[in-house]
Amino acid sequence: MLNNLINHQLSNLVKNTAFLRQTLFCSVLFGMTFALAQETPPQEPLAKDTTAQTATISDYCLGPIQTQQDSQFTELNQFDSQHAAMVYQYTSAKVNQWLGFGDYLETAIHESNHHLNRVLSRECEPLNNRKYFLIGHVYETDLQVGETPSISIINQTAPPEQQSSSRYGLYISANPNVHRNTFSSLLDEFTAYTGEAWIHLKKVESPPLNQTLNYSQFQIDGMVNFMLYFQAYLKSARLYYPDAYEEIKSQDKTIAYANLLWQQAETILLESYSHIEADRAAQHFFYRSDGLASAVQHLNHIYTVDMLSELDLLNINHLEYSNIQNTFLK
Repeated sequence: MLNNLINHQLSNLVKNTAFLRQTLFCSVLFGMTFALAQETPPQEPLAKDTTAQTATISDYCLGPIQTQQDSQFTELNQFDSQHAAMVYQYTSAKVNQWLGFGDYLETAIHESNHHLNRVLSRECEPLNNRKYFLIGHVYETDLQVGETPSISIINQTAPPEQQSSSRYGLYISANPNVHRNTFSSLLDEFTAYTGEAWIHLKKVESPPLNQTLNYSQFQIDGMVNFMLYFQAYLKSARLYYPDAYEEIKSQDKTIAYANLLWQQAETILLESYSHIEADRAAQHFFYRSDGLASAVQHLNHIYTVDMLSELDLLNINHLEYSNIQNTFLK
């Protein structure tokens, strides 16, 4: 079983140092092979959702875990029992490692979400099929490591102005490991950023009573970036790698999860608007154009007919431009 997955005590982009540490680490982690140690079995199960919709079972292959009753778990559980607290329960050592580096709580959970996804994919049947933990559930896909083209194919269809952004460079165009990072890696990063955005939202909706952890400024731009990267990957695969595209299209569990992930991201996006508008610093991170192409610039591309058609081809439900033109795009 897993080396201390049970008892492990497991950013944002506010400071350049935290941003570079997170994204550079992710650029190595993003698509790396699964490396797991041995460990004592856990005790309170993660829910397993085999349909990527609502079905759950009472036990998952990691087994139940012993609820951590330390002050950090208590603080996280106050405002986000579905994601941050659960990632902490299963990967607490990873969370604490990142906190020890001086990173924000949101970054620590983001990076630990990657670790949990790798453990689930390696240890849980079907072995090596990629699995993702997001907001209370584990979602299985039919993807296997390395079976789809590198995420570098995004370069073939991503809008040129977005390719000059810092995050695009660190994850895609200037990533030395880009050849190893495939569609499953893209979903892994999209998942981690969506979970991170969820934490930001829950934190402002119901602030913890005693804030002892190091929290970041409210920001969801990483999630928005990966919404566009997701669309661009699908477009590139369809146009230039038809065999890989048909493989993805034929994977019912993968498409079901992509559908759920996209809709979750859009829900967070809509619910975040009032918080961003009420916070000058949050506005800076969403609307800025200072080396990072702004999130609103990404939205202008995401909600074009061209990019939304990539979702339609896979029956992925989505908002329309008209749903956000009077908010973020006004």
